[in-house]
Amino acid sequence: MRRAFADPEFPKEFHKLMGDDPAPLGGEELEKAIKALLREKRSSSYIKNSPARSSFAAAKRRERNRDRMIF
Repeated sequence: MRRAFADPEFPKEFHKLMGDDPAPLGGEELEKAIKALLREKRSSSYIKNSPARSSFAAAKRRERNRDRMIF
């Protein structure tokens, strides 16, 4: 993310694609935006059916199993 904002072409390209200037969100602002997005029924159905969600869940399971291993 830092590299994107450091790139001099990024603001121009972002404005061309999105029609707005890029503005990085702080931690609290980002958390509020994600929670608001998850509250929307349409967005939550996309997230629930996303292939990325299943791969994320699988990675979390692997991480939990790795933490449970005793050496």
